[in-house]
Amino acid sequence: MKCPTCGAEIEKTKFCSFCGTQITSELLRDKQNLNKTSCPKCGSMNVSFKRENQGEIHNKRGKQISHSTIGFCKDCGYTWNQESGQPSKKRKTWLWVLGWIFIFPLPLTLILIKKKEIKPALKYGIIAAAWILYLIFVFFGKSSDNKANPETDKTPQTSLVQETEDTLTENDTTEEATEVTTEETTEETTEITTEETTTVEVTTIEITTEIITEATTSQTNTNSSQNRVYYSTNDKESVRDGNTGVYSYKSRGGSYDIYYVIDFDEGFVYRFCEGNSDSTCDRNKIESGDLNSVLIITYHDGGTEWSYGLCFNWRRAPDHLILQDEDGFKYDFYPTDLDNALALRANKTIIDY
Repeated sequence: MKCPTCGAEIEKTKFCSFCGTQITSELLRDKQNLNKTSCPKCGSMNVSFKRENQGEIHNKRGKQISHSTIGFCKDCGYTWNQESGQPSKKRKTWLWVLGWIFIFPLPLTLILIKKKEIKPALKYGIIAAAWILYLIFVFFGKSSDNKANPETDKTPQTSLVQETEDTLTENDTTEEATEVTTEETTEETTEITTEETTTVEVTTIEITTEIITEATTSQTNTNSSQNRVYYSTNDKESVRDGNTGVYSYKSRGGSYDIYYVIDFDEGFVYRFCEGNSDSTCDRNKIESGDLNSVLIITYHDGGTEWSYGLCFNWRRAPDHLILQDEDGFKYDFYPTDLDNALALRANKTIIDY
């Protein structure tokens, strides 16, 4: 059991031996209830819980640390916040039924917007495709109605026939006038018209080819990056292996951020800070190990040498990285946008250790 104030591991006592906080019967009762909790995803009882630091609250009585209880299923790997559960509200089912029948993209849009685990590009792509499909159905539905009432098309067809006859009459008159003109002028005009037509056709073909090429390239790039997670070059499956690709993690260190970029492709671990005056970036070579067991990083500074370890907090769970130093202290790091981390690293001076 962990102390709610300092987060230290404590035994069955009434006071925390590290900070002196009183352990009430309510906390003990909550601990017993947690032991009876099952995984909300697969229903397994093989679960564990830990208290995580959520920040500090300053008031007149001093500083208070806020914690939350995080559950982890050892069978399926699902994690959840035990304290965030709320009773579900009654929904108006008939509104959803009408929405799916008459305007199906609307409820689909509402559902996808609430799904935070889906990438924004994929999410909004599905929404756009649904609305386009709906509009196509509406458009072709109206076209079918027009074909079912042929009487409405009689007047336009009659008018079109009349205009065609007038145009043919004018063309006949023009041809007669053209015959009176000199043959040389006719030949020159025909040659110029032929050249202009050929140029227009070639230009149209070139423009069409460029549009098709750009559309194909854009579609290929979209498909290649569709499965990539935002904090790694790996996809949703290989990112759990913890031994290939590039990962990026960040932690708040007071008034600045601490970044770790773990590059298995190049074989280096990069550490740098953002928000302070440090313009350097440490680079250490990866000797062995992976993030599912432990990745040992060693610093060599002259005659001084020290090490620390990097690994996933839970096996095959890359959403939480742990750093443990030689003194046994642990520090939490969480995923951050890889492209942004690489851009920040590019502005740093690399120092090899």
